[in-house]
Amino acid sequence: MELTQVIEAFHGPLPRPADFNAYEQALTGAGDRIIKMAEKQNTHRIAQEDLALRANILIGTRSQWFSLVVVIVGMGLATYLTAIGRLAMGGVFAFFSLAELALHIYTQWRRLNEPEAAKQQPPADVPPVVDDT
Repeated sequence: MELTQVIEAFHGPLPRPADFNAYEQALTGAGDRIIKMAEKQNTHRIAQEDLALRANILIGTRSQWFSLVVVIVGMGLATYLTAIGRLAMGGVFAFFSLAELALHIYTQWRRLNEPEAAKQQPPADVPPVVDDT
């Protein structure tokens, strides 16, 4: 006795044509509703990606302005402290202001040069999808 197991998988926003026809036969107009649902989901996904992109741009812009303010204030204090004779404290402020600037530049460089594959890895518990079309 031989046991054969056939596993069929499909992945996508629309069902396979055979399944699509079965839906349409079971309920007239179901095919049109399924297509509208897929179009609506696609529009929603695009809107969410646009929102995420705008948020990332805003975060980057805010962090640049904040870093600029921190460096200007720190260097201003360093200059003032040096001018009034507090050389050690002025040096400390200058050092940490420049260190903050270097840290900001490094983190931005690292974020921009991170490989795309590392940013969008699927969760480990999701099995691979077999497309047999």
